[in-house]
Amino acid sequence: MIAILRLEGPIFIFLLLVVYESIVVAWRLESEVMMKRRRSRWPVHHRVWRAILAFVLFDFVLFEHGGADAAICGLAGASIARLWIETFNYYQH
Repeated sequence: MIAILRLEGPIFIFLLLVVYESIVVAWRLESEVMMKRRRSRWPVHHRVWRAILAFVLFDFVLFEHGGADAAICGLAGASIARLWIETFNYYQH
């Protein structure tokens, strides 16, 4: 699946599709590497799992120090940053 922006389509839906596709492709590539190393597709060594764990820990620290408002702002900021990164990456390639 390759996300393609249609002229009539809204840009924000396209960006969400690009982020989703990027995560799926990264997951698939890392799973193939794990299988070549004769490891399970679901170990702690999987880079996508480590990224998710780091994000959850970061959000937990924000929640502990700043409460729910800080955690929500951190989640929103990280989501916006992810959209920007994927947008720039899409335009570069």
